[in-house]
Amino acid sequence: NAGSWETNEPSYQKVLDYFKQNNVESVGAIGFCWGGKMVITALSKLKGLKGGAIVHPALIEAGDMAKVNAPLMVLPSKDEPDFTAEFDSMKDKAFFSQCLMERFDDMFHGFCGARGDWSNSEQAKRANDAIKLLVEFFNKVL
Repeated sequence: NAGSWETNEPSYQKVLDYFKQNNVESVGAIGFCWGGKMVITALSKLKGLKGGAIVHPALIEAGDMAKVNAPLMVLPSKDEPDFTAEFDSMKDKAFFSQCLMERFDDMFHGFCGARGDWSNSEQAKRANDAIKLLVEFFNKVL
């Protein structure tokens, strides 16, 4: 299965190894849609990521966020489920104060990625709002 963690883990590890060999000390990951599941899994299973962000994530299951080992930013749209309980499952983590969740209830799944219509001024504004949050988050955790 090309979309499974088992298939993708070697690629994640190769990238982290490359960064380590080249003295890169702070690495983060962003996942959109299905990539959100990959980022949460990477934050749970791999060493070397200082933080991760998931934007209009898909395939997130109960218990996924509780397993992460680094700060996480969650930016769901109106089309994603309410992740409040899942997000709160990280409250006992030492890094929880660096985590952030902000819903984009006025936007649809994919607004900040390939499905976004950047010629629509409101969608472009909201996508840029999300990008600003991502930059601020990674500036803090990396």
